[in-house]
Amino acid sequence: MATALADDDTAVRPARSGRRSPLWSAAVALPATAAVVYTVLTRRLTGDLHYVLAALRTGRAAGYGPSEVFTHRPFFYRWFIALLDRGTSFAATTSVREALIAAAGVLLAAAAAGIDVITLCEELAYPWLDAPEVAHELDRHARRHGTSMLGTGANPGFLMDTLPIVLSAAMQSVERVAIERTTDLSAYGPLLGKFGFGLPPDEYARRVGESVVGHIGFRQSIAHLAHALGWALDAVEVEDPEPIVVSATERTGAFLELPAGTVAAVRHGAHGVVGGERVISCRANFGFLRPEDGLPPSDRWRLEGGGRTVTLDAPAGFDSWETTLAVLVNLIGAVAAAPPGVALARTRSSPHWVRAASASRFSTYDLVGGNSPRLVRSAVRSRGGRNGRSLACARHEART
Repeated sequence: MATALADDDTAVRPARSGRRSPLWSAAVALPATAAVVYTVLTRRLTGDLHYVLAALRTGRAAGYGPSEVFTHRPFFYRWFIALLDRGTSFAATTSVREALIAAAGVLLAAAAAGIDVITLCEELAYPWLDAPEVAHELDRHARRHGTSMLGTGANPGFLMDTLPIVLSAAMQSVERVAIERTTDLSAYGPLLGKFGFGLPPDEYARRVGESVVGHIGFRQSIAHLAHALGWALDAVEVEDPEPIVVSATERTGAFLELPAGTVAAVRHGAHGVVGGERVISCRANFGFLRPEDGLPPSDRWRLEGGGRTVTLDAPAGFDSWETTLAVLVNLIGAVAAAPPGVALARTRSSPHWVRAASASRFSTYDLVGGNSPRLVRSAVRSRGGRNGRSLACARHEART
């Protein structure tokens, strides 16, 4: 189009004297390219994400698009924000959508700087379900810059996806998977707000679906597990969290005190549906647990298929806080050694994964199995793994 316009312009204007230097294009292109690179790396794409998210929410309520809200910023900045906004417009909730935008900004900036990323952001454990465009963009960006990215933790990342995938290796076929966790969360801090702990029951009921959203990560774990088993899900159904313990006395955690008469424990569940049947069921009982609640910490996995049932019980349960930290740290070395791209923390040992991988539409890398997580020792010694690059550990908690 630009060439056609130039030809038309030449037809109506007198020919210019002299000839444009062949270096003219380079002289224009190089500063323009430098300006774009400068914008990406230094215009605070990550430093003001809180402002960006607040502005997007307020502007959308007033009917303004991202480019109009950020009209005072450079064009590339406006384009970048608009792309993230559009790529996450179908996310299930506002908190999920904003978490994806924030995480994407951090990850893209880290990849551009040549930094591997391992994060506790739940949405990044399996981003292809709710934000496939963002997932593919992150994967392309990481590959372009030779970096690796992984979202992991206790759940999602291990207990409701990687571990049952490992168990499936002991079965010739799998038809149903059921997982139930009961764990104490009193050691946690800011993320407890999304569970509604400390709210009177009537206030809890009013906030469900708004500020009270429960566990974020069911969708990612279920999609990850289904993909490894070769199942094409029709839907992932996430139930509303419901209070199961209203404490008669005050309860105290590491960072939060629950007054008497408020919600102290909740139950939250989700299901993966194939052909109208719930083939994956996940349930979690979270709270400031006490012996009188009748909810001792425990974890249970049940896999059915081919006329067999495999059950695994952890009577004392996996402590959520300690397991999260252990999984995160133990996989640092594996992320450093992984090929560039967005990775999944799962095992190669499952034959079901092998079948699913052959039909995969996206690239993943196995971080468990042939690549020992204990590589962290050598990775730390080499200060970041391959090519001397450093590791970034980005902690993100979904805000409600």
